[in-house]
Amino acid sequence: MLLSGGSDSRLTLAALRAADRDVHCYHLADWVNPEARIARRVATAAGVPITLLRRGREYQANTLRKTPRAGNFVGYFNQMHAAGFEETLREEVEYLFTGHYGDMLFKGNHIPTPTIELGGLGSFPVPVEEEVESVEEYVAGRVSAAPAYIRDALSRDMDDVYAANVSREGEGIVDHGVAYGSLREATICSRCPLTNGTSQFFYYGTLQMMPSGTLFLDNRLIDLFLSTPASSLLRGNLIGKTIEYLDPDLAKIPHGSTNVPLSSPAALQPIGRIATAFKRRHLSKPLEEPHWTAGPWTDHAELIRSQGFVRETIDEHEELIRSLPFLSWEGVNECYRNHLDGADNLAALYTLVTFLRMPLTRRLAHAERSVATTPHSGIESVPRS
Repeated sequence: MLLSGGSDSRLTLAALRAADRDVHCYHLADWVNPEARIARRVATAAGVPITLLRRGREYQANTLRKTPRAGNFVGYFNQMHAAGFEETLREEVEYLFTGHYGDMLFKGNHIPTPTIELGGLGSFPVPVEEEVESVEEYVAGRVSAAPAYIRDALSRDMDDVYAANVSREGEGIVDHGVAYGSLREATICSRCPLTNGTSQFFYYGTLQMMPSGTLFLDNRLIDLFLSTPASSLLRGNLIGKTIEYLDPDLAKIPHGSTNVPLSSPAALQPIGRIATAFKRRHLSKPLEEPHWTAGPWTDHAELIRSQGFVRETIDEHEELIRSLPFLSWEGVNECYRNHLDGADNLAALYTLVTFLRMPLTRRLAHAERSVATTPHSGIESVPRS
């Protein structure tokens, strides 16, 4: 299984060990950072072997050339996190487990909450549900501004495009064909169906790589999520308490992002997160590479600025970009240039390069050009099956 220094995969490990399963853990990292060391502590406490899968400097560039083949127009290429180690994993394990969707179901990170800004200390959410009172407010929380490369192609604002597929039905609401009993229910369940979230590419893509899955996708746990009060999801530390129930020794080990044991009171977790983030940002020595972090994830925003693979992908597909009516070559360059100058266009750029690298994109674009340039004979043809 893929083991981080956090809690979701730790609970998965505790459950598998409680079921007396043989487990081999793998941890992904750019270097042997604090999170990697905590993951090793967890594996040692559980009595299972662990292997560090260290991403090389060209890992993300190589992944971009590989993972879009599994793309389905949702998510970014890098979310198929272990794709670069496919051969190793397929040779060494029968089934790959992850802790995916644990946070979505039992940490309340999908529930709207107010945020307190602390300047140099960063920001943190207040664990109190923020009510969504109108369809307009609901829609505004579901969309973001269009990136520069499709902005000029839109005849309507993104809010209007989304709102056209949302309707009231009595006390309920229908969002793109999915019926919810109330506006609040639609907000709480905003990531259901699971294809609503960009991280779905992690689950979907990894399934294309090898037999894999997550223990959290169980109908009984979905029912538990739906019946759990929002206040418990936001403040209850349900994941940590369950780990403590299954294996107290694992719960005593700190979380990689907070340096606070999972068995500690829930109120200490956000305080530890703020203190740890401040220490890493302002008191730690500069890392060897600008895209390295103390956690499990690459700093992709900085990676785009320090490496050229995104620019190379854009230039390689200039003809394709210019041929698609909803993309603007000038807008693509504006989006990339602004990111280099400090804007946060990570999502827009990774969405674009994933889309450009998908074989299906090139196939559809070629088919559209063929239809546009083929003279119409006036005779309708029926394609053979």
